Amino acid sequence: MQAEIENKTIAELSDDELKAFLKEREKKARNEKAKKEKDYQLKKNQLVRELVHKAQGLQDILKEFKDQGYKDLKNFYEIMQEHGNVKSGHKGNFMLKSDNGDFKVEFCNHVNKEFDERAEMAADNLNTFLETFMKKKDLVSYEYIKGLSEKKNDKFDVNLVGRLFKMEDKFDDPHWKKAIELFKASYTEVDTTQYIRFFVRNEQNGQYENINLNFASV
Repeated sequence: MQAEIENKTIAELSDDELKAFLKEREKKARNEKAKKEKDYQLKKNQLVRELVHKAQGLQDILKEFKDQGYKDLKNFYEIMQEHGNVKSGHKGNFMLKSDNGDFKVEFCNHVNKEFDERAEMAADNLNTFLETFMKKKDLVSYEYIKGLSEKKNDKFDVNLVGRLFKMEDKFDDPHWKKAIELFKASYTEVDTTQYIRFFVRNEQNGQYENINLNFASV
């Protein structure tokens, strides 16, 4: 019957034939749409899986290289110590260059520090000093010091509070002295993060350019 319908014009179709024709056309449209959706999902899943598998493979390679790099550099550091090529106060940080200076590797130990609970007592003493002594005497210094002791993300900023240490002998007020004393006592080491950075020298300008591997978190 479908073949008969296809050989007729729309005007020649009976009501039943027209309904059958439209129903069949809708069915074909649904099937075509379903096929396109299936093809789309298939291509999407294939692309996502391929990219993620490649990314995982690269991550594994990067992690293996990172572990090997740390091992090799730490072993070489022992050789440096044997040859007396380690300076005092370097905290385990060192740099290596190729003979021609084209390549450079840096090994860094970054000590992460923050303030413990004693910093809250320090802040109380500092605030007493500011309100009773500094506010009326020197409003500019008051605003400056207050800004250094303000928290960021519920923590005292190590670099900002560090500026207060340089001002330790500037005031004789007991609350000021106590605040500095407590801030210093609460300044503790949390952990140490190690980094390896790789550089190659640009032949045109002679500057070292970082080879960005960003494997600190792998």
